Amino acid sequence: MKRVVLLLFFLLPLLVAGQTVPVPAELSLAGLRLRLTPGGRAAIQQKVDALRRHPASFQARVVLADAYFPLIDRVFQQEGLPLDFHFLALQESGLQGDAQSIHDAVGYWQFKRESAADFGLVMNDAVDERKHVVASSKAAAQYLLRNNKTFHNWTNTLLSYNLGLTGTKPYTIPTDFDATEVEVTEQTNPYILTFLAHKVAFEPALGLNTRPPLLFQEFPAPAGKSLSIMAQALQQNPEDIAKHNRWLLAPTVPTDRVYTMLVPITDPLQLTALAAQQKNATAGQLLNQPAPDPENADFVRVNGLRALVALPGDTKESLAKRAGLKMKRFMQYNDLFAFDNIVPGQPYFVQKKRDKAAVEYHVARPGESVAIVSQKYGMRAKAIWSKNRMARNEELRPGRVLWLQHTRPKNVPVEYADGNNATALAAFEKPVATATAPAVTPTTASAAPAPTPAAPAKQPEKKRKLDETEPYMGRTAGSSRVLEDAVEEESGTVVQPDSATDEHTENLNDLPRPLLLLLPRTPRRAPPRSKSRCLLPPP
Repeated sequence: MKRVVLLLFFLLPLLVAGQTVPVPAELSLAGLRLRLTPGGRAAIQQKVDALRRHPASFQARVVLADAYFPLIDRVFQQEGLPLDFHFLALQESGLQGDAQSIHDAVGYWQFKRESAADFGLVMNDAVDERKHVVASSKAAAQYLLRNNKTFHNWTNTLLSYNLGLTGTKPYTIPTDFDATEVEVTEQTNPYILTFLAHKVAFEPALGLNTRPPLLFQEFPAPAGKSLSIMAQALQQNPEDIAKHNRWLLAPTVPTDRVYTMLVPITDPLQLTALAAQQKNATAGQLLNQPAPDPENADFVRVNGLRALVALPGDTKESLAKRAGLKMKRFMQYNDLFAFDNIVPGQPYFVQKKRDKAAVEYHVARPGESVAIVSQKYGMRAKAIWSKNRMARNEELRPGRVLWLQHTRPKNVPVEYADGNNATALAAFEKPVATATAPAVTPTTASAAPAPTPAAPAKQPEKKRKLDETEPYMGRTAGSSRVLEDAVEEESGTVVQPDSATDEHTENLNDLPRPLLLLLPRTPRRAPPRSKSRCLLPPP
């Protein structure tokens, strides 16, 4: 026992000395070389020692930095801001979402209300996005990038975060513009010295723990629900969820837009619970939620295929790792290229996609491409081009009705539907099993046939008129599908669409009906079933 005590007595000074990080003579900030004078080094060293003086407090901030910096870095990469600036969040708030200064600066990045509003942060009785790490990090990145367009010097831009554009100009000199080297002395503004001290103190300590005690996963916040309900579904402590989501001020998540929440991950079982809820992350991407995989809770089923739903922050690498696939195979299954970005809420498949979807039609949304539609329905992009007689370079215009199960017949023109009509969209994207079920009248559904010796004569079916409030279901070419459907081969070519050279296509803005717009071609001879092509009753 005495030997252990003596050993600790001799090792203690070494452990204390190990807490001290010497300040080098040169530092780098966003590619800018900083030369530190002896006085500058001494001033920074004093601040570094103060930051590391209390190991427990320092280690607590290291844990928060390891958890928050991946989220902040992702935003900075998207915005094009150097990653060195993530230390500024440590300096401003200590990575505390509910931090508030005496000047009413709030949140991770200490935004005042006026500046936050200028950069699009929502602040009302229900939400304060200054306390949302992802939203506020995006605003901070945009603020710094805007100021750097004026200064062309990252040290002056850093100072402007504290003093503003006008307040920083007296500290600048003409040679600072596009400078590659800056001298740092003891006379340098203390705000810059404090930032450099945070960089020197924390940078060597980050990322050392292979099993960090805290991680965060960004997850879509369910509109109209409380965080406590989501915490139960994710097997989380409601207090922990509330602690890291101070941005929500109301009892429930507002429905005016899509918000995301931070889910703390401290146990592998929580990852499993999060994966089981991934079908709820498709809001805004899929009209119908995917079905859970009965064999594995980590996956969902789309078009009968096993898939993963991309969560905010997911990359091709992280999805391939979750799927247990090599990157090349994962990209092949999802028709991905190196420059493609992952879309949160979209399914990504772990097996080959099919040549047909589970629905007959899809109405193209603004900004959609054939590749995006392919991912939504687990259908090869090549099959969509072929079934719709589209060239690969043909633009997918919003409102176009895409055929997903059958090849569009040559004599059926390209059709357009109103993308703002929720009823029409639901009818188009209704699964075939329910969309094609024959209608059953209340009489036949509720009353059983009476036992009579002679069977009643079959009444001729009445032709049902298409009501103008009923969305077009796309059955007009049903009789010609058998003749027109083509067997797709692996090496088949994509058929050039008729619409690409159609000179009779009308302007969509000139057509009166909002529900469905039909763009006909003048046929040489009207087919016998052309009467059923009347999608709306005559005026």
